[in-house]
Amino acid sequence: MRTVAKHSAARKSTLLTRMAGAAVVGGVALAGGVAAAPSASAAPSDVWDRVAACESGGNWKISTGNGYHGGLQFSASSWRAAGGTRYASMPHKASKSQQIAAAKNLLRMQGPGAWPVCSKKAGLNRSNGGSASGGSVSASRGSERVSHSSRSSRVMAASQVRALQRKVGARVDGIIGPETVRKTESYLGLKRSGLSFFSSAKLAKAKALV
Repeated sequence: MRTVAKHSAARKSTLLTRMAGAAVVGGVALAGGVAAAPSASAAPSDVWDRVAACESGGNWKISTGNGYHGGLQFSASSWRAAGGTRYASMPHKASKSQQIAAAKNLLRMQGPGAWPVCSKKAGLNRSNGGSASGGSVSASRGSERVSHSSRSSRVMAASQVRALQRKVGARVDGIIGPETVRKTESYLGLKRSGLSFFSSAKLAKAKALV
């Protein structure tokens, strides 16, 4: 737009030049308004875009075989624990919005530390990540399990969960999910529940291991 305005200013009258200048100014103001509005109203999306840019170069369909998938680089166990399998079996098979919905649950469960490097670079926190808003997964049965898992995670620090996972032979990711529960039940010789969270009694037994 500025290039056209400069050319027209050279060829047209002062009046038209002023009009063109006003149009340019108006265009800049409008562009500024458009740029500013989403930063306030769509902050959660913006911050997740920044996390994805750091984690995967913004490629929401990436799966390189390194054990992490999608724009936000979920591990398979984190994806399950966050209720992502409601959308797709693996993160990179889900849409961007679905990956963000699952990420909000993971943010509620584990905090920005789930993305230890990129959360700092992107400025991610519980507030601007939208973790307080519920998210679309919260209505699903899967997220009912996530909420239980979240409570379990709050009474066991991530370091304790990782120690437990090493003890029972589960994948060490600091998140209480189906594999951690199953391996802990097996280690303790308890009846398998098929759940992705610890009941109060089993949580006490799990904590005693670490």
